[in-house]
Formats: sequence, structure tokens, C-alpha cells
Amino acid sequence: MHRKCENDPDCFCYICGIYMLDSMFKKIAPLIMEQYYLYFGCKVGDQDKPWAPHYACHTCCNNLVKWSKGNLKDMPFGVPMVWREQRNHADDCYFCSVKFKGILKTKSRITYPNLPSALRPVAHGLGIPVPKALVASVQECVGSEPEDHFDTSFELQSDAPKLFSQEDLNESVRDLDLSKESTMLLVSRLKERNHLEARTTFYWYRNREQEFEPFFQWTMTWFIAIIFKG
Repeated sequence: MHRKCENDPDCFCYICGIYMLDSMFKKIAPLIMEQYYLYFGCKVGDQDKPWAPHYACHTCCNNLVKWSKGNLKDMPFGVPMVWREQRNHADDCYFCSVKFKGILKTKSRITYPNLPSALRPVAHGLGIPVPKALVASVQECVGSEPEDHFDTSFELQSDAPKLFSQEDLNESVRDLDLSKESTMLLVSRLKERNHLEARTTFYWYRNREQEFEPFFQWTMTWFIAIIFKG
């Protein structure tokens, strides 16, 4: 498409697709990108494309932050906006289809289309469960004692953060009940911030399901043998 859209794509929220007033704009910072991935299971994309929004509304950003801290049960939807390059401006352009002139004071009256190039958010339901909130940051996972409860009898030996041993890492993954993808994300953050002891490894998490493959293969063979024998 050569001509511009009737409305600037950056006036719409990348996450929920609503039209944003000036006071609603929020930059999609790395922290929001991480929380977006943890909640929706997909990465923020197309930020190098002119046909996709590059900002999000403060409501979506704040809700993701609250969810990550355990202060919000869920987002209003389990699948966010899905953006694709528009085929034309006539009937496949979200930014040309939304009409809002003259009704900015009553934004609830704005109608948002569902198009092949802009699929509207989908609410939680069957097949779209609410994800479990993970720690908002690695520091929260490591934990620290509040300053106002500091024990004056305790002799502080070092200001360096406590590093994760192999046992600590394994226990944290088990206690948080993390999937393989979430585990790899967490340990990569720990490694980036040098929170892992030198001998602590995590590459085996990538193939941890292979440990159980022989058992499942034996079980399936036994089950098939019972069926044919019967």
C-alpha cells in the first residue's frame, strides 16, 4: 500500500487495539515486552514495520505490571491484538476503518472492526486459560529482607547478591511449577544478571522431557501388547 492510512497506526494500542488519547500513550519498554510474553505466550513483534502500532495504552501496561506482581488476577483477554500487513485501505485496514471524529468525548461509541490484518482480542475461556503470574523480576525471586526489619545483631559480610546453586535453582523451578519455556526464560535472566554460581548449569532443562521418554515408550509397548493379547 502506497498511500497513508486515514489514522496514524501509533494512535492505537498494540495490545488491545483501542484508539488512544495523548494521555494514554505508553512506550512498549523491555519490561512490558517480557510481561507480554509471559502472559500471552508470544513476543511483541513488527516494531520495525510502519503498518503496526508502536505504543500501548497505559491500562494494558499497568494491568500487565499488576498481574506480574500478583495484584491482578487476569487481563480482560487471553489473546491480544494480532497485527498483519494490510492488503488495501478499502476493506482490510484497521486504521482507515475506525471512525472517531466528533465522538472523542464518548470513546465507548467507537466501533472496532475485526479484519484479517487486525484480529481483535479474544477473552479467556475454553482453551485460553489464565496464566500463572511469575515473579516480576529476578530480584524478587532472589528475595531480600526489608530495610525496616533489619536485624542490628546480624553482621553483614558482603553486599553481593546471593547466587543460585544448582540445588537452589532446581527447587525454585519446582516450587514455581514452571513450564520448560518459562524455566529457560527465568534462568537466562539469572545468568544475564550473574546470579548463578559458576558450577550451576541449566542446559539440561531444554531436554528434560527426554528423561521420561523410555518410560512412556515402555508403557505404550506394554499397553499395545495387552490389547492384542486380549
